[in-house]
Amino acid sequence: MRIIASMILFVCSCSFGMALADDFIKLKSGDATLFREHATAILEFDYSHTEVSYETKSLFSNRTHIEEWDEEWDEYVSIAEKRFTNFFKKRNQTLNFVTDKSDAEYKLMVSFKNVDIYGRIDYDELNSILNNGEEICVTLSGRMTIRKLNDDSKCVLTFSDIEGFDIDSIDMAFKEAYNGLAKELHKFIKEIEEAETL
Repeated sequence: MRIIASMILFVCSCSFGMALADDFIKLKSGDATLFREHATAILEFDYSHTEVSYETKSLFSNRTHIEEWDEEWDEYVSIAEKRFTNFFKKRNQTLNFVTDKSDAEYKLMVSFKNVDIYGRIDYDELNSILNNGEEICVTLSGRMTIRKLNDDSKCVLTFSDIEGFDIDSIDMAFKEAYNGLAKELHKFIKEIEEAETL
């Protein structure tokens, strides 16, 4: 993971191509119907090529060294990953996540390209004043790859502009962003199912 401390006000990056308005997830390659297969799947999150950019008053005032932020990263993403998994399990009726790879027919890899964290004090000035805090936004972009473990069948989706907000709580903003990603994936799968019934 590469941390880049930069001055960011409003950053919404997409590393895999431009997306249309409200098109948070789109097909990059492969057969999208793989996402609606009724099958077991192992779920993994990949941060090996993730770039994290941040600019909030809270982060800079409370953390003077990048190392301090690194120590908290695992905690933030661990909690957020559980939010993604729980939301998807409750809403989705196709993929069933398992922990043992020997029990899995598919592998779903969620790879994050950019995680942008920034303060939006001017987004809702009154709310910020009342809470004596700062609105934190976490924005995600990357791709999701589902692959059959017994052959080469796979599908790649890209996602961008997935946002999570909270007042002065970075961990909650992370959870809301991951929850939003799961919600958009569920929506994408439902659209595939509806298209097949037409």
